[in-house]
Amino acid sequence: MPTDDLEPLDRFHRELKSVSASGTVVDIGLGPRQAGLTEELDRIRAMLVIRVGLGQSLDAAVREEASLPPRYRAAALAWLRFDSPAEVLDALVVDSARHDGVLRGLRISLLQSGVLLAIVCVCLAVSAIWLSPRIDAIYEDLQMKPTESAIWLSAARAWLPVWTTAASVAFLAILWLALYSHRTQLGRLSEWLPMVRRRQRLIGQARFAQYLSSWLRQDLPADEGTALAASFSGLDLAPDRPAVSPEEVPRPDLPPLVNWALTGDLAGESRSSTLQTVAEVYRRLADRQIAWWARTIPVDFATVIGGIAVLLYGLSVLLPILGLLQDVASFGRE
Repeated sequence: MPTDDLEPLDRFHRELKSVSASGTVVDIGLGPRQAGLTEELDRIRAMLVIRVGLGQSLDAAVREEASLPPRYRAAALAWLRFDSPAEVLDALVVDSARHDGVLRGLRISLLQSGVLLAIVCVCLAVSAIWLSPRIDAIYEDLQMKPTESAIWLSAARAWLPVWTTAASVAFLAILWLALYSHRTQLGRLSEWLPMVRRRQRLIGQARFAQYLSSWLRQDLPADEGTALAASFSGLDLAPDRPAVSPEEVPRPDLPPLVNWALTGDLAGESRSSTLQTVAEVYRRLADRQIAWWARTIPVDFATVIGGIAVLLYGLSVLLPILGLLQDVASFGRE
């Protein structure tokens, strides 16, 4: 078995397993696969052992093994070729610390929303039990047809056990999600938030620029580096496009600052160092994005959810009363 040839790969896998064992999430592009990181790395090694045993170099085996996750392939080639392989490990680690602020804000928002909805449901139940029979009795004495809003409030009273049970289950679910859910579950929920998606896009652009910067610093082919940087960062590039060189026009599928770093006039500055600066700019934009929304998410949720809930409750109570007063006034004039 060609253990000497596989020593760089084994060292790479040991580092990944060590980082994962410490409780840090490592993303090598497995996606929805069910296998864990250790099992997947062992499977990858077994396939590469066969190729290396047949005479291929480790670099060629990694490039040509089609079953490898694209993100893993890009990371492994970077590990083999870059002079600073620690950059690869840093980029593979999911940066959850800065995302914790959003998760805390989301937990607070869920808790606030759950409490507000519970208060509204209790008030609506009290209105349905106490106010609705009195409104119905007045309409019966007047021998008039109740308004639509009064009928709706009466229906809320008739279906009180059903919707209060559903509301209680929903409140308990929100409470569990806010207080006891695992960060991974809450993280999946946060991915629906526009600000989180924008941060992920900025982080992907930063990783693209960082990877391509390290690639060009090694004087490696730009076309291969562009494709691998896209796989490593998760950015979607147009297929069958040539690499960007300083003589070519910017590509619309590349991040704007990356286009500038690759095609603009840098006044003698190397493109690899400019891409390094671009990566830092994208990281700072992502950090600013997450810091801003971590502070504003609870306020926005309380304003929107609470405002809508209070408005609906107010309308459900005020509209029957206003309709009753209008009908009583019209009855007196007849």
